Parts: sequence; C-alpha cells; structure tokens
Amino acid sequence: MLVDKYIKYVTEQIQIHKLQQRLQDIEENLKLNKMNLSDAKVTNLNDIDKQFTEILQSGEQLCSRKTLQHQPWSPQLQQIGRTFSYWKQILNMANKKNQLGTIRTIT
Repeated sequence: MLVDKYIKYVTEQIQIHKLQQRLQDIEENLKLNKMNLSDAKVTNLNDIDKQFTEILQSGEQLCSRKTLQHQPWSPQLQQIGRTFSYWKQILNMANKKNQLGTIRTIT
C-alpha cells in the first residue's frame, strides 16, 4: 500500500538524518538557556525544517500514483498538443513584439 511505503520511507529518512535527536538537542539547550534561542539555533531549526520538508516531498514523489498511471497520448492528441504549442509560441512572440513597440514609442 502506498501510505505504508510513504510512512516507512519518511520514518527511515528521519532516523538516517537524526532529525529527532537534533530537535531534542535544541530543546535541551533551550531549557538550559532559559528559553533564549541563539541565531545559530534558529539556523539549525530552519535547516531541520528544510530537510524535513525535502524528506516529505521525496516521499510523496516516491509514492505518487501519477507515475504509476501514466498513459501515452494518442497520435491525434500529440498532434493537437504540438499545434497548440506552436500557436502559443507565435502568440507570445507577437505579444513581445507589441510590447517592444510600446516601449520604443514611450522612449
């Protein structure tokens, strides 16, 4: 089941990167320093938060159903997609040309 796979991955990564231990160290330091948080400890907390977020995102990507249910496009849909992309580029170029002309007029 995907949820179990996700939980297992996240739990392993938390243990590998010792996130719980690092948080406990900061908590102990706070208790000793009468709840004063130094700049270094704030940086450490932000680093832990960033790493934890990356772990969660990696777990989501690892367990995403999107990759499991990928269906190739039909040839007709591929052609429509290419045509759409082509006209979108033409429209963007025309808009840029108009904006450039407006800028030249202002200056």
